[in-house]
Amino acid sequence: MSDLAHGYLTSLGIDVDSDDIEHYGKKGMRWGVRNDTPAGGGGGGAAGPTRKEKKAAANQAILDARDRMRVRDVELERQAFKTYSANGEKAAAAALKKYDQMEMANLRHPDAALAAKMTSGEKASTAWGLAAVGGLMAASVALQVAARKV
Repeated sequence: MSDLAHGYLTSLGIDVDSDDIEHYGKKGMRWGVRNDTPAGGGGGGAAGPTRKEKKAAANQAILDARDRMRVRDVELERQAFKTYSANGEKAAAAALKKYDQMEMANLRHPDAALAAKMTSGEKASTAWGLAAVGGLMAASVALQVAARKV
């Protein structure tokens, strides 16, 4: 330890021998960085799902919601038919009103919003379809312009 540092520590009332302050570490080691953590700063635990796995899970959730909505629609139709066939035409207005209420409840169900979303494959095919339609429209316009010039 330098004389300056020793003098400063003794002026503070700290009795320090030159052997008390030691360096515990490696040359070039950074403060606050441990060797057992990866460079990304993660905790070293298991990695989360990949982007591909997340997309597959989201697509499966959409398809499952569509299946549940389909089951609800079939059940709704079955109940409406059962009510109408049991009561005949005299209660058709009441049955229709009940059917409309059940249909609105079905449309307000949280699965309806999820089922309305597109899966990644549907998005891609729609984009390709729109690109093809756009190309056909551009070709059609070009042909019309060329026909007018002739």
